[in-house]
Amino acid sequence: MKGLVPLLGLALLLRGTAEAEVLGSSGPEVAANEPVQGLVAGFVTGAAQLPAVPAMRVTVDFTLRGRVDVAAGGGVSLYEEQAGQTRRLVGEFPLDEQGLFNAAVPLIPGFSYRVVYVNPATGVPYARLVRP
Repeated sequence: MKGLVPLLGLALLLRGTAEAEVLGSSGPEVAANEPVQGLVAGFVTGAAQLPAVPAMRVTVDFTLRGRVDVAAGGGVSLYEEQAGQTRRLVGEFPLDEQGLFNAAVPLIPGFSYRVVYVNPATGVPYARLVRP
């Protein structure tokens, strides 16, 4: 289909990380929700097509305030994680007109925090993991 970017594959890695490979105008590109390290737990190919090479990016600091590039409106979900435990939804936080959000909550020592934005047009989630 013209104008769509094929999703070449999705690797699910241990520790809850994921990477995706898409075919962009200059060749394959890899996107990951954190630095890709570890063992591959699963792999899916040819599952979907995206309308363009992903341009979204979630940035967040240790106060859990941040920005979703190329997004205006909508919101992010904040999850609390600890090894060996089920991820827990802490809350939903709105984006302002510039894509900024404030998900500041009291941090619990030993936990990591994942901010997730789901693109409403494609359903593709974008995330950033913070380990305070």
